[in-house]
Amino acid sequence: MLNAAAQEVKTTTEVMTSLLPLALIMIPLLGALLTYLCGRYSDKLRNACAVLVTLLTAAAVMSGYPLLQEGVVEFVLFRPAQFKLFLRLDLFSFVFAAIISIIWFLATLHATAYMAHEHEQNRFFICLVATLGSCLGFVLAGDLITLFVFYEAVTFLSHILVTHEHTPAANSAGNGMLYLGIIGSFFLLLGIYHLYTGVGTLEIKPLFDQIAQSGLNSYWLLIYFTIGFGIKAGMTPTHIWLPKVDPVAPAPVSALLCALFIKTGVYGILRVVDMIFTPTEVLHNLTTLLPAMNFGYLLLWVGIVSMFFGAFMALLSNHAKKLLAYSSISQMGYIIMGIGAASYLGPAGALGFAGALYHVVNHAFFKACLFLVIGAIYMVTHELDITVVRGMAKKVPLITVIFLIAFAGIGGLPGFNGYVSKTLLHHALVEAAEHSQAWPLLVAEKIFVLTSAMTLCYFTKFFRGLFLGDVPEQYDQRQYRFTWPVYTALLILGVIIVAVGLFPHFLLHKLIIPALSGFTFDPHQVEHLYVVNVWNWHDIQGMLVIIALAAVLFWAMDRFNFFAVKFPRWLSIDYLFYQPLRAVLRRWIAPLREARNQGKARDFTSHSR
Repeated sequence: MLNAAAQEVKTTTEVMTSLLPLALIMIPLLGALLTYLCGRYSDKLRNACAVLVTLLTAAAVMSGYPLLQEGVVEFVLFRPAQFKLFLRLDLFSFVFAAIISIIWFLATLHATAYMAHEHEQNRFFICLVATLGSCLGFVLAGDLITLFVFYEAVTFLSHILVTHEHTPAANSAGNGMLYLGIIGSFFLLLGIYHLYTGVGTLEIKPLFDQIAQSGLNSYWLLIYFTIGFGIKAGMTPTHIWLPKVDPVAPAPVSALLCALFIKTGVYGILRVVDMIFTPTEVLHNLTTLLPAMNFGYLLLWVGIVSMFFGAFMALLSNHAKKLLAYSSISQMGYIIMGIGAASYLGPAGALGFAGALYHVVNHAFFKACLFLVIGAIYMVTHELDITVVRGMAKKVPLITVIFLIAFAGIGGLPGFNGYVSKTLLHHALVEAAEHSQAWPLLVAEKIFVLTSAMTLCYFTKFFRGLFLGDVPEQYDQRQYRFTWPVYTALLILGVIIVAVGLFPHFLLHKLIIPALSGFTFDPHQVEHLYVVNVWNWHDIQGMLVIIALAAVLFWAMDRFNFFAVKFPRWLSIDYLFYQPLRAVLRRWIAPLREARNQGKARDFTSHSR
């Protein structure tokens, strides 16, 4: 049986040419044009068009699953003499395409109600639908140039969505996100250039053999790509744009930012670290893999730091969307830790990879749900400070239940979706610690447990602040009635969180493990994933320990008023690192700008004469 399961993972490498990958991108891109035309005549027609386009895109993505059981689907966009630019749909990219298209449909449905009284709705929905096409293009790219083009498209289109309100805060946050995105693009170009000059190909496939023979410095290449994608993923210390952007962006956009946009960065890191920098076949002599394995160890610790830092800052946040933004940084830390563990363990890293990919899926659903919940509340209150808006459980009982479902999901409680992925990630970290026989990873495992407890703490604080207590007088007389798109989107997300939690092995066997087929992992390690059982007393007992630790932490923090602590601004990463960096860049750019202006002045004078 296990051998048959292993063979199932080794799906055929047959490459089929199909228009499907192109269609998945063109449906939303052409749909954006159709949305514009409909918006010129009717708001309702425009909204219906945007929703139907995203629904059709999700259906088209899901239709590709049976085809992927036979092989990989490709479509060549352009074939110059040296290389080809093409799209590729395999089981790994299908996972990302599926969650992107499903959640985009639900966020668009929710947005039809959220944006009902906002300005520039035509521009918003056009960009919203077009950005879906760009995100799908990113995860369907078969080569690094195509990936880079869609990376840029996502960066600029998301900037338009974030700055929709055009307030000073929105413009400042959006510009900061754009500038960091451009820096990320620069590092990606560095990595792409050096990789191509060394190995002569830009195809996204195992290239470690060619990289080793070329004499390229693997560490620098990994650093270039990780910084480029890490900025998009909200990885510490490149995370600073996320807590600034989420509070000022419309709630559906915040949901997409934290549930999906940052996943494009994770997708890039997974493709580079665990695919490009791996050999074409399993090696038993790991000496040649040391650069990737050493970098995996570093990446593991970057994930540990990100998960702890994000949870710590969420404990100190009172604005609901900023709290969720820091929570996303923490959850990205879990995923990056899993990627690092997979790379550190080399061919034996299938468990870390599966845990990271599973958590990508789970985080997308419960974080989108949380943002859309508070978006619904904001539609009535226009305030999201949890020390100001209180008692919402009395006003929106159904939405409160959905919030608690998402809370249980992100908290990793048994029976909800986050439990299985966090359990797999914990197993991967323990496996890495046992492999190294070094105390630092034993410490990392304790930080993992502590951070999981902190997650329950800040969401308990969140729930108590926003939903419990008496409703303030200024919000008590308002009408808390929502249209069917709001309830439909939230109910679907809630059902998915519970369904995945109750039947975790269905998704693991049908989607997560098959997605490993394009990566170089030991078949026996992949085979073992089919018999992993998270419903055992040891893992459930571990979760009970985390709950008990969370209860003690919450009592202590509440007792000593830790939630109200405000650290001085000079302790922030922005103040300590990014402000000095901006000052240096301004000093460097100022002479260049002055010389350019002097040149223009001389040209103007000569023309005047």
